[in-house]
Amino acid sequence: MKNNFIELSRVPDDGRSVPLLMSKERANELLAKRGVATPRLGGDIKGTLFVQRAGKRVVGQGAISAAVVQRCGRCLIGFTEEFGTTFNVAFSTSVAEGDGAAGEIELEDSDLEVELVDEHGIDLEKLLIDEFLLEVEQYPVCSDQCRGLCPDCGKPLGEGVCPCADEKIDPRFAALAGLKVGKKGDGPKN
Repeated sequence: MKNNFIELSRVPDDGRSVPLLMSKERANELLAKRGVATPRLGGDIKGTLFVQRAGKRVVGQGAISAAVVQRCGRCLIGFTEEFGTTFNVAFSTSVAEGDGAAGEIELEDSDLEVELVDEHGIDLEKLLIDEFLLEVEQYPVCSDQCRGLCPDCGKPLGEGVCPCADEKIDPRFAALAGLKVGKKGDGPKN
């Protein structure tokens, strides 16, 4: 990412729009550093972020999109899908001053939505990876009609009829396998 930092001192009161761009290589590298094996990016993360001052905080509204390489949670086949999300963020360089003992403060619900940053600025790489991980599908499926894997041999059921489906007999009904059934009307005669 070329400009991966927003200096807080350069954010005007009326706001400014910042283009967002992170190469898929850099994004995948940052995901690997966090221990994330999947998903992977199949394309660059692109988007925009509008930031402006709101008192002592800097708030932003953004949108990002990218191609994401996933592995189906049912059949384990890899596929690529388009990902996109919008988000709102708030940044502050400090928490509110507390009047409690030993510098303790009581946090309000709104304080939990604020990300603390140092006085220099906002790390856009961290922001992009955080927003991506928060919004990407955690249990992806290649299609709503995906039937998954055969529980016996592991063959993807979307590739056709599994041969072991006909061979296996439920052990609860195994005794019925030797039964001979005649035609209707061939029953005992009175």
